[in-house]
Amino acid sequence: VGRDIADLFTRESWRSGEQLLDVAGLTTDRVSDVSLRVRRGEVLGIAGLMGAGRSELAKAIVGYDRRIAGTITMNGVPVLPNSPHAAIVAGIGFAPEDRKHEALLLFRSILDNAALCVPDKTSSFGFFNRRKALEIVSPLAAKMSIKAPNLDEQVSKLSGGNQQKVVLARWLARQPMLLILDEPTRGIDVGAKAEIYRLIDELAASGIGIILISSEMPELIGLADRVLVMAGGRITAELARPDVDEATILKHAMPQSASAPG
Repeated sequence: VGRDIADLFTRESWRSGEQLLDVAGLTTDRVSDVSLRVRRGEVLGIAGLMGAGRSELAKAIVGYDRRIAGTITMNGVPVLPNSPHAAIVAGIGFAPEDRKHEALLLFRSILDNAALCVPDKTSSFGFFNRRKALEIVSPLAAKMSIKAPNLDEQVSKLSGGNQQKVVLARWLARQPMLLILDEPTRGIDVGAKAEIYRLIDELAASGIGIILISSEMPELIGLADRVLVMAGGRITAELARPDVDEATILKHAMPQSASAPG
């Protein structure tokens, strides 16, 4: 793409905003006693090895995994447990790691997929309104440079990068206050990665809080304002710029004391 590889991972320093998300003592079958906070405009990175509980933490926050203990609040308002609908209403969006099986309707169009979370804005008298959907989705597709002949293109025919953009467009149509991105650049080419990084930077600058889960440490180091390291379903360290580097992340990702939650 004509850019130095190091430039892909660089974003401006974060400016503190008011607190947005507060997770306290969150416990499920897969994570134990996790507490974290996210402010407006902040990119909070979540690091860890496979099986550390990163995706499970995301699914617990959005109500997909059953919450055994702990509280979650958005803007000081409690989010009901075990309810993805409650999380969406609270302003939380979630792009899961496995976009093909957990996020996309592969044999439906770009338009259908991107309009999925805003039925109240894309229907008339209980029926899908194509004109309303186009008014919402078309500007988002253009903003994110989704490469397709038109919005009726079947999502299964798109590249991995463009499929991920469709998932993000779905949530931007909802205008969330917080976005949880689980491995958002997995399986996409370097050009599409650069576009996703640019979008993350723009969303954070607009005041949206972002939780970025990634196995690529240069990605976390370049994009995140803080990084939480997980091991055994627990948070083992909190690292802030400029103290975030690969060696430190790995050190806390493999602590001898880490153990799986009971």
